[in-house]
This record gives sequence, structure tokens and C-alpha cells, in this order.
Amino acid sequence: MTAASALRRTSWRAARLARETLSFPHPQQAILRWAAFAAARPITDTVSTTVDGIRYFVSTRDQSVGRIVFMGRVPDGGFLDDYLDLIGKELGRPAVEGATCVEIGANIGTTTLPLVLQHGAGFCLALEPAPANLTLLRANLAANGVGPDRVRVLPVAASDRPGTVDFELSSGNSGDHRIRLQEGPAAHEPELYDERHRPVIAVPAERADDILAEQDVDVSEVGFVWIDTQGHEGHVLAGAPKLLASAAPIVMEYWPYGLRRAAGLELLHGLIRDSGRRIIDLRETVRGGSLRVLSQAEFDALPEHYRNQQFTDLALLAT
Repeated sequence: MTAASALRRTSWRAARLARETLSFPHPQQAILRWAAFAAARPITDTVSTTVDGIRYFVSTRDQSVGRIVFMGRVPDGGFLDDYLDLIGKELGRPAVEGATCVEIGANIGTTTLPLVLQHGAGFCLALEPAPANLTLLRANLAANGVGPDRVRVLPVAASDRPGTVDFELSSGNSGDHRIRLQEGPAAHEPELYDERHRPVIAVPAERADDILAEQDVDVSEVGFVWIDTQGHEGHVLAGAPKLLASAAPIVMEYWPYGLRRAAGLELLHGLIRDSGRRIIDLRETVRGGSLRVLSQAEFDALPEHYRNQQFTDLALLAT
């Protein structure tokens, strides 16, 4: 790398940090924490911090979820609060208070713990197949005194069939590990994040409906579902026909690039279309201040609306 290239890269990182820290409650403190996080990496593989009264252990190698948490903000934490408020208004009751929740793609607990400790979920099944994430998830639950009577962790991926799946690991983003179903980038999409060269491990997979049955959780008892599987959402719902037919609100990430790369975009659209559920674009609703229920034509056009690395979250509500 030339001196000029190194300078441009350093300037880009500084500009990105400046923009990013504006979203934190205390920007100056966030910058100091960013520096401390960077300094800690050669010394320790794990650091801890408290955000909104919840204790988190994070990996110093995690430049996405872990770094953001250490800087003082839970990724999408504000969105989670807004989403639950919107859904609660639609339901005419609190969205998760006292409810049984199913979280598919629990990462290190940045959604699990707020659901239980801040929003009053009665019980949560938390699925997470990545070994390093599992270690931190269990540590974070223990650090906050949350036992298996409140959160039961399952080291498994949810998919459309049982068995073993290839699971690619992101070196710097604990939230971007993915089930690999095809080689290379999706058609007409550039390959991003060095995807072809990621290490791949084998992890167990089961259908979500089967997991609930094995855990003695009746589908009718489920009050809320959260799915964030980096493009595997179509396969998750294909393995959860009973859950999809239930009354439980489902919130899921919608990322066309990831869905295409996992060969799941058309699968997801077909399943949602056939479910008859109301489809709400949650991020557009939060930005616009009014409920954004999509027509079928608008839903079909979403991949063009969220191009490249753009994404949103959808709420699927029973009619």
C-alpha cells in the first residue's frame, strides 16, 4: 500500500467514525470507547461493558456488533423499541410482555436480553449456531442473572430441513455469519466482504416447527418471533409452516442481496404471499411516522427498492 493510499484509508476511517458516533447518546464518550476497544485487541480477546443497564461481553475481533456495543449502543436497539411499540398498537396490547418468544439468529444476546429484561418477555427460545457467538451469548445471560427458566439457548440453525449445513464465518462481524447454500455471489450481484474466502464449518440444522415440538412449546403459545439469519429467512419460514400460520407477529430482516445469495428471495416472497399476512415495512414506518402496510405490488417491488446492501425489517402480522 502506498503512503497516499494509506492516508486515504485513514481519512476514510476517520470520516466514518465521525459520522457513526453522531448516532450514539454520548458521542465524545463513544470516540474514547472506540479508541479503548482498538487498544484492547492485542491484549485480550474479550471486553465487557454495560449498555442501558445490561451487561455485555463482546469480542475485540468483532468490528461490527461488538465494537458498537462497547461504544455504548446496542445495534438496532432504538428500532427494537419502536418496532414493539408499533406492533403493540396494532395488537392492542404490549407486543411481548409475558409472551413466549422465539429468536432465530440470537447472536450474542443484543435482542434476547432487551426482550426479556426491558420488554418483559416471559420466556425465550434463542437459536444461535455460531460457536463464538454461543459462548458470549451464554456469558451475557449469566452476567445478567438470566437463567434457562427465562431463556433457553439452542446451538442449532433453523432451516427448511434437518441435517448438517455449511456455515461461513465472518472474521470481523459476528452478525454476518451465514448458512452457505451456493458458491460465489448471486447472479448480477458483486461479491462483498470477501465471501468466497471465508472459513466454513458444519453446524446442525432443524426445522423451526420441529424445534418447537422438541422443546414442548405449542405453536399457539408463541407470542413473538424475531428472525435475523443473513439471507436464510426464506428457508427458515419454509421449515416453519405452523409458525407462519399462527397468530404470532413475526419480525424479520429483509436483505435482498443476502436472500439472493442464499437462493432464498423467491422462496421467501412466495411463502409470505401465500401466508395472507399483512406486511409492514418497519424502517419506512419508523422514518415516516405512519404505518407502512405494503400492497402485494409494493411487496413484489421491494428488491428494487432495497438495492445493493440496503435492507429493512418486515413485520408479518396475522390478518
